[in-house]
Amino acid sequence: MLALGILLTASTTLLPLHGHAIDPLAVVHHWDARRSAAYLADDPGRLRRLYAPGSAAGRTDLRTLAAYDRRGVRVTALTPQVLAVRVLSRDHASLRVRLRGRVAATGDDGHQCVRLPTSPISTRDLTLRRDATRWVMVAVRPAGPGAAAHSQARADAR
Repeated sequence: MLALGILLTASTTLLPLHGHAIDPLAVVHHWDARRSAAYLADDPGRLRRLYAPGSAAGRTDLRTLAAYDRRGVRVTALTPQVLAVRVLSRDHASLRVRLRGRVAATGDDGHQCVRLPTSPISTRDLTLRRDATRWVMVAVRPAGPGAAAHSQARADAR
């Protein structure tokens, strides 16, 4: 993620993986950079490969990219903004973090620059899994007890 401000609220202990150390925040940054590149390339296959099979977050991302495509909008910038990260659990093949942040984006419809919706600041629990040579997103969920009900109530209010 391209971070405007980062507060790492957990240990920065590195994860050993095949003799190499993995920084949990670097995993998140690298995954977000790959996601941004997939959006900028307007490449659903590339975007799909970032997610574990069956990932609801992956389906949502693919629907969003397809909706932009139907409107004739190409994403020209996708900027995740990380405000805080806390490691919830980790081992050599999986990582769970609580992330507070948002995503800002711009696009182009062929005639002019288009401001795309900026997500509200939210706190989410991310679960990533190491598959061979890359990390894939398994799940993205609202953080904390009752978060799912709160998110649904906000969606219903819109």
